[in-house]
Amino acid sequence: MRKNIVIFVLALLLVATTAWAATTDFVASADITVTGVTMGSASVDMTIKSGSKSASWSFSSGTFTVTNPDTTAGFTILCSDSTVKTIKVTKASGAGDKCVANQTPGTTELALSTTADTYTITPSVLPNCTDHCPVITNAASYNTYPTCGPATCNSGYAVSTDGTACVQSGGGGVVGGGGGGGGMITLPSTSPSPSASPAATPAPTAVDTSSIKEGALIRATGDIDVYIVKYVGAKKFKRLILSPSVFKSYQHLKWSDVKVVSKSTLDAFTTSELVRAVGDPKVYKLYPAGDTGEKRWVETAAGFNRMSFDWDAIYEINKTDRNSYVTGVAIK
Repeated sequence: MRKNIVIFVLALLLVATTAWAATTDFVASADITVTGVTMGSASVDMTIKSGSKSASWSFSSGTFTVTNPDTTAGFTILCSDSTVKTIKVTKASGAGDKCVANQTPGTTELALSTTADTYTITPSVLPNCTDHCPVITNAASYNTYPTCGPATCNSGYAVSTDGTACVQSGGGGVVGGGGGGGGMITLPSTSPSPSASPAATPAPTAVDTSSIKEGALIRATGDIDVYIVKYVGAKKFKRLILSPSVFKSYQHLKWSDVKVVSKSTLDAFTTSELVRAVGDPKVYKLYPAGDTGEKRWVETAAGFNRMSFDWDAIYEINKTDRNSYVTGVAIK
């Protein structure tokens, strides 16, 4: 009987301890060493700095996590191991990842943000935070982690309009586009009507467009609609940017880069309303109307050819841009 009582009491203590770890704020009254944090095929020791506070922290099978850093005291981590070149932090919510270079081992501090979330801390031998970005073919440099994406590209290539790839310049490389100047440019508002397919568009006036480069942003004098340009051989295309919010979704686009051109110069480019989103093979015909519009999936090659669409006119866009259009009846 006594043995059963002891077992019962121990079980209660175990439950109480587990509950404390999950629900009670943790406060580091001194530096605490977290031993054996996974770093690739190896492991290293990390340090929780004295005074750090959170709802809890845990270490299991090499994985070091911190839950809900205190909004006042914060939670600070160090690593004195010189093999650790960078320390990456990922959030369970998937937003606001962070990376710091361990420039002075044992002194460089990584302070977690105070946003309520679960943070996973990962030491790494990679020398730069940008090395944690996905490798992009023909990228010369990358944006700061966690933005990532190519900042510049090798000669002959340009950053795609969605900022995720390097595409061949002037050779029909896909470039995204999107939407009118809207409230960002203080000119009278207009509502463009759906245009005809490229094949049905009258031949543009012959004007000199040599100063307008691949991926340029242009608008006609006196008009708020902003277009993005692309070339495929001798063909010249422009695509309407639907709205200010779509414009902002392409992080590399800047309002200051919009070039004002004559109406005849704008008309020298054939309007394209054929797009597909990155990672999605579906091609859509767009019907913009002000800051909104409709997209219709061109479901078959037969439908594409029947509508006399031009395969070279297809632009690659981001999903924010695509989803800004409501879905209409498919073209078959």
